[in-house]
Amino acid sequence: MGKGQAWVNGHNIGRFWSLVAPKDGCQETCDYRGAYNENICAKNCGKLTQKWYHVPRSWLKSSDNLLVIFEETGGNPLGISVNLHYTRPSVAVYQNLTILLFTDGPVKVPSTGEPQSVTQHRKCSCGATTDM
Repeated sequence: MGKGQAWVNGHNIGRFWSLVAPKDGCQETCDYRGAYNENICAKNCGKLTQKWYHVPRSWLKSSDNLLVIFEETGGNPLGISVNLHYTRPSVAVYQNLTILLFTDGPVKVPSTGEPQSVTQHRKCSCGATTDM
């Protein structure tokens, strides 16, 4: 693909153009510490910078989907392929439990710098009193 635009079932998935990343921008090791810049942990140096496009599932039909490629610069659309990526559902369990935080010592309040002591008494459902 050279430069152009693509549609799936009438939905525009955007413009595309072949841009090759500089060959000399990749480091041997990746380290994100320090000041950030666009060359930190660069990957795929000397290769195309974009090769994946997202198509929302809601745009797809069970069959007879139409992919339209408008190629402006003479790229070869025969090299285009469609890959399906299946995801698994993510499950979370919420048990409505409260996490209690407490301290035995003073708490420094940054706005005034004055130490404050935190003491709270709570009555359990079993009838006992607990200090927090």
